[in-house]
Amino acid sequence: MPPFSSQSPAVLAQSASVRSTIDGSASEFLDLARALEVGADPAGSMAAGTELTIGRCPPGDYLASLRPQLLRAGQLLLPSTQQYPVRLSQSLRELVLTNAGKLLRPSLSLITARLLGGTTTTALAFGWAIELVHNASLILDDLPVMDDASVRRGQMVIHLRHSTAYAILLATYMHNVALQLICRRTPSAEVHLQFTLRLHEALGGHGLIGGQALDLDLLVEAPDLAAAHDYGSSNGLRDLWAVCAHFKTASLFSLSLYAGAADAGLGEAQINTLLRCGDSAGLVFQLADDESDLEEDPSRPDFQSLLTREQRLQEADERRHLWRLELGDVFGVAGEQLADFLDLATHFPDPPAAAAP
Repeated sequence: MPPFSSQSPAVLAQSASVRSTIDGSASEFLDLARALEVGADPAGSMAAGTELTIGRCPPGDYLASLRPQLLRAGQLLLPSTQQYPVRLSQSLRELVLTNAGKLLRPSLSLITARLLGGTTTTALAFGWAIELVHNASLILDDLPVMDDASVRRGQMVIHLRHSTAYAILLATYMHNVALQLICRRTPSAEVHLQFTLRLHEALGGHGLIGGQALDLDLLVEAPDLAAAHDYGSSNGLRDLWAVCAHFKTASLFSLSLYAGAADAGLGEAQINTLLRCGDSAGLVFQLADDESDLEEDPSRPDFQSLLTREQRLQEADERRHLWRLELGDVFGVAGEQLADFLDLATHFPDPPAAAAP
């Protein structure tokens, strides 16, 4: 058998082709990031004369303008369909690009960077890393041993299109790609270390894994929830719903804001403000998401259905008021503008229309 390094001309040619594609994508990614720095629209996605500068463009229009740019950044940052393992790379791109969700997390990372002085290239890379982790968690949530879902974003879930083993492997691959993005696009060792630590905290026992563990605990006939109650009490979370939402949803919202300011040179107090407000925004987002789910299925049996719409709205209004005050106090006008985007990202669905008499 020839030594591992003695590859055939065909294999070497394919590797060179992939490397050329990666290098070209890196160059185009930097061009896109520079254009976003100055409010340009390199993809031509907006109408002529549209102002993309934060503060001069309504938050809703600005957020809409970011989507094609974020998708283009994802196309440039993520593994190409030529990259081995080809099937996994194709599935990854289909899931997060072709059938993308709202892209709230990378949107918030980029907006935070624009407002607070972070670097666009770092915010885009970190934001997409968070989006990959988020989508990987959805793949695992959908599995038969978890939520046993059949449809996600209007499409058949991964494990039904392929297999449970393939779905688990794809989720693992997405985590791996996320970590590679962070390593390749981090401007310094210190920023890399701090962001990687916060990412793993958002994934850990007080993050996605802890939230999923709490979900599973609730299915046990006589669950021991004392530790979860204690955690909630010591962190100002009023009930198990808030603890679970804090772990599963708010952890990545908080991380998304931090991602946009990871290299902005903020002080510890400023970073803590971002983390608190991101956590609060994640809780309100979950309130709104639960409201949508309950409108589709009012018979949901879990503890999230215990709140009425009025209680959800009251909780959301109180939290929005607090994060607006805090962001404005710490960051001034930029903080108030960031609060506008958090309000938009956590918008509640309109109530169902009353039936005609």
